[in-house]
Amino acid sequence: MTLIKQIPSKPLSDYIEHYWMYEAAEVACVQQVLLPTVSVALVVNLSRNGMAVYDRHDTVRSDGLSGCAVFGPLTEYCYIVPRGDAALLGVQFKPGGAFPFFGFPVAELENQRLPLDAVWGPQAAELRDRIIAAPTPAAKMEVVERFLLARIQPGTEAHPGLLFALGCMARLPYTGGISRIIDRSGYSHRRINQLFRREIGVLPKAYSRIRRFQDILRLAHHDTALPMAEIALNHGYYDQAHFIHDIRDFSGLSPSELFRCCRRLNALQAAVCDALQARPDRSKETGPIRTRRHIAGKPTDAG
Repeated sequence: MTLIKQIPSKPLSDYIEHYWMYEAAEVACVQQVLLPTVSVALVVNLSRNGMAVYDRHDTVRSDGLSGCAVFGPLTEYCYIVPRGDAALLGVQFKPGGAFPFFGFPVAELENQRLPLDAVWGPQAAELRDRIIAAPTPAAKMEVVERFLLARIQPGTEAHPGLLFALGCMARLPYTGGISRIIDRSGYSHRRINQLFRREIGVLPKAYSRIRRFQDILRLAHHDTALPMAEIALNHGYYDQAHFIHDIRDFSGLSPSELFRCCRRLNALQAAVCDALQARPDRSKETGPIRTRRHIAGKPTDAG
């Protein structure tokens, strides 16, 4: 198993967290859980084997990933099950970074996994062919970089009101008050909500909740010995009931179960979650599933 990550060059690094390439032979058919994120990801399958993606509400029907796909912002968890040998290349956008490349509101991708040709037409298949033909991982990522550079649409720079709100939300405590932040931005609540839906894909409140959840995940992966009550208080929860509700809503597990799963992450799960999920913080710039269940939601530090 190998996982390679590369930071894009300017100006793409303003929009993209990293490129990644993941290869593994005979991946076990183990159910992975992708946890909520406000980042958009492009995933290119370089092998003949596919990957099944299951909705949390329907573990019978699945979306197959056999070519290129775009994963929209996730406000709820979903399942993935790799099949056979795996060879994937991906682009992990920063929150809000995908909008200049698609030209339509990112909210249309919320909790969606779409074939890339539904968004970019035949260019998606051409991109995959060129990536496969490139001889090395570095060359494959260079193909992706050239392609994306040509797709930045003019006039799609992040709106200053959105950047102001994101910066404030990153600096203030989780209980800082979204309404007060919007009032200070100089724009109406309706306008800020429109900007979040257009460029991030979710409303400000959902963005803040997912940011808090990702921070809790980051703590879980550090094998903390803090009691759950203290973790809840440190993250702005005034009672255990709301803390438990949010964790269960985002992961399907209780807080204690989630922390135990994070501590048991093996190399495969760590690689998958590193590749497919990024920290939500742009301010620094084949039948019913009956397999074992693992969490794939480890957040990465912003580059």
